[in-house]
Amino acid sequence: MSIPRTYHDGNPEDRNAAADFWAWLREQPQAAWLNYARVANCDEGEGIFMEMVAHPACERALASWLFWKSQPAFYLAQQERPDAQSLLGVILARSEGEGFPLGGLHYGREEVALEALAAARTLSERGGAAPFAIPRALCADFEGVNPALPSLDEETERALADIFRHLD
Repeated sequence: MSIPRTYHDGNPEDRNAAADFWAWLREQPQAAWLNYARVANCDEGEGIFMEMVAHPACERALASWLFWKSQPAFYLAQQERPDAQSLLGVILARSEGEGFPLGGLHYGREEVALEALAAARTLSERGGAAPFAIPRALCADFEGVNPALPSLDEETERALADIFRHLD
């Protein structure tokens, strides 16, 4: 699939790089989604992260990784539930509802260990009722090795380089 070129208000000087990138990424294996999440700036990537967790096929391992990287300990310490429109709020709502499908995506526990320990420490120090439950399904073991991603052709590599110039 080639990467689309769309523009804000039809202005060729104002590329809608995030939408173009997501149009391409959503057709890739979810290991590519996780790889992007690992390197993306959280603020700039939030729109794409929201698209990921809203996608019906978003795997539980990816939702788990994004959950922990969204720093639930902060909200636990504040004794408040994340806004329903925030990434963490959307993940919680879906986890409490239909959930995320278990697929073949993996990540190492060490990637989220500090965030999980911070949440556990906050819960033990605060005492009392927590403003939200940490979804058990997102605490599962996702250890394993993801399959290698296919190589990209030169045209796709150039198109991605162009997108990332616009995203930076």
